[in-house]
Amino acid sequence: GAMLTGALEAAAGGSSTCARRGDGSVWCWGDNHRGQLGDGTTVKRPNPTRLTALSASAIEQVAVGASSACARGTDGRLWCWGGNETGRLGDGTTIDRLSPVAVTALGTQVAEVVLRNDPVCARLTTGGLWCWGKNANGGVGDGTTRDRVSPVRITGLGTSVVGLSAGEGHACAQRADGTLWCWGRNDWGELGDGTTWDRTTPV
Repeated sequence: GAMLTGALEAAAGGSSTCARRGDGSVWCWGDNHRGQLGDGTTVKRPNPTRLTALSASAIEQVAVGASSACARGTDGRLWCWGGNETGRLGDGTTIDRLSPVAVTALGTQVAEVVLRNDPVCARLTTGGLWCWGKNANGGVGDGTTRDRVSPVRITGLGTSVVGLSAGEGHACAQRADGTLWCWGRNDWGELGDGTTWDRTTPV
């Protein structure tokens, strides 16, 4: 098989993997039945395949979920592709995308993106937090349980978010003051608030 050299970062998802090279290119391989390799097809790839649709942007971060992926450019723009039945691509639809689509609602200020399955969250350079996707357990953090096909601002955390993490139906954010806030699914107490109650806003 082909060997990928010059990789600076790798992100593994449910059945696919993507890597970012030092030249800013993104390469993906593995399962592709939902378009999660972003190459315009649904053909599985045992060897790394370059995402030519992103060749005009230097990519600084890749994140891969169960059937979708996102990439953040040095220009602060966010691109996502793959499975979209819950709106996790943030493009305002629930249509699977075989090639990257821009999350235009976030403009050019994305500093970090996290996804595992749902929710998907992005931290902006302004310190604000936006999330979207499946929301049955409150994982989006907007106080509702309605799926969100476009990013929504998580107002309860202000503009001091410096770090993010996402799980299966829940997410956590670190603020500049060192406090940690979590929300969403809490069946096993994964939110760390001493309960097993789902939380639709950060606690």
